[in-house]
Amino acid sequence: MTPSYVIPHPADLLTPRQHGQLLISPDSTTLCHHLNGITPQNRVVIRWPGIPENIATLARKEVAAALQTAGQSGPDPQVPWILTGHQVEFYHAGVWAKVILASELARKSGGVAIDLLVDHDIVREMGFLAPVPQAEHWHRDEVIFAPASALTADSLPAPAGAALAAWLQHWQQQPLAAQDTYQLLASEFQKNTPGPYVPWLTAARARLEQQLDIPIYRLPTSTLCSGRAFLTFVTAWMRQATTWVPLYNRCLAQYRAANHIHSPSHPLPDLACSSSEIELPFWIYQPGQPRLRLHVQNQSGQINLLDTPIVVSADLPPAILAEQLATQLQQHGYVLRPRALTLTMFVRGFLSDVFIHGLGGALYDQITDAFFLALTDTIPAYACASACWLLPIAHDAPAPTAPSTLRHAYHHQWHNPQPSATEATVVVRQAQIKTLVAQIDHSKTTQWHVEKPQRLTWYRELLQIKAELRAQDAAALARLAQREQIAQAQMLARTVTHSRDYYIGLHSLASLTALRQQIRAAVQS
Repeated sequence: MTPSYVIPHPADLLTPRQHGQLLISPDSTTLCHHLNGITPQNRVVIRWPGIPENIATLARKEVAAALQTAGQSGPDPQVPWILTGHQVEFYHAGVWAKVILASELARKSGGVAIDLLVDHDIVREMGFLAPVPQAEHWHRDEVIFAPASALTADSLPAPAGAALAAWLQHWQQQPLAAQDTYQLLASEFQKNTPGPYVPWLTAARARLEQQLDIPIYRLPTSTLCSGRAFLTFVTAWMRQATTWVPLYNRCLAQYRAANHIHSPSHPLPDLACSSSEIELPFWIYQPGQPRLRLHVQNQSGQINLLDTPIVVSADLPPAILAEQLATQLQQHGYVLRPRALTLTMFVRGFLSDVFIHGLGGALYDQITDAFFLALTDTIPAYACASACWLLPIAHDAPAPTAPSTLRHAYHHQWHNPQPSATEATVVVRQAQIKTLVAQIDHSKTTQWHVEKPQRLTWYRELLQIKAELRAQDAAALARLAQREQIAQAQMLARTVTHSRDYYIGLHSLASLTALRQQIRAAVQS
């Protein structure tokens, strides 16, 4: 019998497009049942080859200690842990739904919710976009305080001084910016500058979540990845690279084949592997410098981290090897961070009882599922959550007629002109068209070569008649062309007005409360 895993159903992984639509898969009942059944005695321990079984316990202790050091009361390692995470950016409601769901599942199960702040990723936009009406059209305004950077979020500064003031003023002047949410967030943004970008943005969102009764711990991945549990995971990859890297690439290939993906770089590129070196699914970099893909060379009992001066001993016990790697990284000023799959691989394998993905993560983690199943004979639990929560711009307005539909109608009308049939000449011409079409079709099937000159004459006559009728039908054709132009403009406007991707800071507190209540109701039901 195939085991039943707590994972999203692939058929559910569709982007919510209608206002108020939620995506929670598996459903909240299944997730609560899973979490309520977890005790310290029956918690599943993932058995990784080459990794001590106590690493999961160590990982939880390190996270609890780190959160307590940061001023948050340490979470109980014995209760269910629900984790989620995202890049440190200006969340839209679909992303924020993960945070709310994690918090509500923890409330229902007596567990704790932890939000991973992926501060080793690149920030795509230093700010957010906002919809702005312009005459009868809409466009997106860039409420940006700095250009995008190639550096990771943990190396970026928060805006300060005149740059911060100008950015806040630009935001406040947005026609659809809810002033209550703006005032709450702006006061927090002003408190925490100058300083680093990640705590600046995180503190503002934490203030909003406190206001809306969304309790959750917040843990930067830079903190998570400095622990010995994570470095033990990294060294296991280093020592078993010749086995795990080909498996990783096979799981990628299976995913591409199952989803008819032909590009070798999607959803992720294969890890490079040669006789002299091998690429591992991690980043290595010095703070303030661009990230580099980690390549290692195993030679004579030594593991060389290429393009760095770091060398560690492959034959040491796992705990000692992790300690040696930590010392070398600190000595030479480098940090190691996971890439997409290895981040959730570590979190699902050693920390969470349920990890909550967004849509993109839930899709690519099917690759991680295959890796887990091949290596550990199980699949740790995870879920997918998202939402469509629109700004108040005519949510219920019917969608315009598709421009392609009108384009097809125009094309049909052009080739089949239909002016008013009350005029005798029109009736005669339409009868002639039918006769000519019948003659041409008959000729094609019976006298293809013999009647070719005659058929050409019929074609010319047919085109001439249609041109005459089209001239009489010009007004109808013009109306169709105009309708298509209007529909095209309406459709472009709708992509702006009905986008689900706008920053939660543009919504009113009442709107955000309604989203939280809807997710809470889904969990409590």
